[in-house]
Amino acid sequence: MVCAAAGAGHKFELRIVVYRDGDVLKAYPSIAKVAREAFDPDNPDKSSLINNISTSAKETSQAGSEFMLPLACERTLQLLGIKLSDLADLCSASTAFIRYVVDQTQDCPEKLGLPKQAFGLV
Repeated sequence: MVCAAAGAGHKFELRIVVYRDGDVLKAYPSIAKVAREAFDPDNPDKSSLINNISTSAKETSQAGSEFMLPLACERTLQLLGIKLSDLADLCSASTAFIRYVVDQTQDCPEKLGLPKQAFGLV
């Protein structure tokens, strides 16, 4: 995908936070991490990869906020070319995945390398 704010070809990563509110899992679109350099498939470079925000800030002497955008923001979605419906689908899928992992942890902890007794299932 392309981040127009950073220039054509910048890779980005979306961060969705899934949390529990009472008995319900909810998802919040948190940030988009943006690579500090555009990706050139003919000349790949480490700086075009999505690194740790702190590393990008340190290596460029810029604020870390230069490499992340608020994801719950209409302007960010426009810059990244993401439709609101696609973000909603991603949040829904993220919540469903976490629900599955939680269910597996409770129902079949041994599949995850966990002891049954840790969850009172013996």
